Amino acid sequence: MYRLNDYFDKIYVISLPAASKRREHIKKLSKDFGFEFEFVDAVDFKSIDIEVLKKEEKIAYLGNTFFCTKKCTCNGLGHDLDIRQLGPNLSHFKVWNKIIDLNLSNALILEDDCHFKPGFQKSFNEVAKNFPKKWNYICLGRNNKFKKSKKKIQKIKRGFSGGQLYGISHYAALKSVEHFFPMRANLDGYLDYFVIQKRYGSLGLKNCYASTENLGLNGSVEGKFETSLRKYFLNDKQ
Repeated sequence: MYRLNDYFDKIYVISLPAASKRREHIKKLSKDFGFEFEFVDAVDFKSIDIEVLKKEEKIAYLGNTFFCTKKCTCNGLGHDLDIRQLGPNLSHFKVWNKIIDLNLSNALILEDDCHFKPGFQKSFNEVAKNFPKKWNYICLGRNNKFKKSKKKIQKIKRGFSGGQLYGISHYAALKSVEHFFPMRANLDGYLDYFVIQKRYGSLGLKNCYASTENLGLNGSVEGKFETSLRKYFLNDKQ
C-alpha cells in the first residue's frame, strides 16, 4: 500500500491558526489515512496592505505602467485583484519558499478544507503506481473533469481550478517564486496562465501532470465547510 509520505518529502497544510474546525478535520484525515504533515499558517488578508504592495510594485494593479503590456492576459490594462484573493496567493508562496529553504526535492500541499473522495486510498495507490520518474507539478484535486480515460495520470499543458491538493517539485517552487511578483492573478490563474501554459509570458513549466480522478475535493465548494469569504469577511461563527 502506498502512503502519501512515500512519495513526497514533506506534506504541508495551509491553514489559518484560528480555523480550529478545519485543523481538527485535517488531523482526523491524517489519522485515518496514515500520513504525517505540518501546518503552515495561512496569510490573513486583513494583514495585507495593498497600497504597500502597489508602491513596491508587487501587484500588477489596474492601470499600472511598470509591468503589463498587450502581451499580458490583461492586454496591458492591469489586473483587478481583490485583496481577498491575495491571502491564498501569499500563503502558497510561503510554502514554496519553505520547500526552497529546506532544499526539499518536492512537497505535497493541501488546503485545510481539502477532503478525500470515497475510496481515496485505493485510487491513490493506482495513481502512485503511474507516477512519472520526473515531474514538476502533479495536481491530485481539481474542480473540472477529464474526458473519460483509462489512464490514471495524464500530462497536462494547463492548470486546473483549485489548489487544495497538489505536489510541486523544488525546481517548480523555485521558478514559481522567482516569477511570482508582481501578483497578477489568483492562485489558480497564476499556476495556469503564468506557470504552466506556454503563453502570456508564462514559465511554460515542463513535466506537469494531473490524476484523471479528482482525489482531493474542495470542502468549501462541496459545502462541507464555510468558505473563507463568509467565515472571515462576514465574521460568521466557526
